Amino acid sequence: MATDPMPPATTTADAPLGVFAQPGQSPPLNGLFRQLRELWVERERGRTYRDLAGLLEVPPQHVSQWATGSDGRVPPWAVLMALCQWTGYRIVAEPDRWMIEPSPQSRTTS
Repeated sequence: MATDPMPPATTTADAPLGVFAQPGQSPPLNGLFRQLRELWVERERGRTYRDLAGLLEVPPQHVSQWATGSDGRVPPWAVLMALCQWTGYRIVAEPDRWMIEPSPQSRTTS
């Protein structure tokens, strides 16, 4: 059975780097948290952001501030990984984008 060949990797030094491959760039933690928060709330009817704050053992304001980035707050990586586990999603990084997608193993514990 024939398979499609993988596209060749760009290995030349003069190829432009993706935005997240450039110095000084950071993952969009607030946006990733916002997406995962919504997935967590949608998994079960009646869940609230306050419920999530209780589960994470943080004040409800943190959940809101992590989603918006207000007051310079950024969610800890451990919170993002917990949400990935609870929702059955994963964070995928590429040189020019970050994505949230279903985890192939989907081991959820909520």
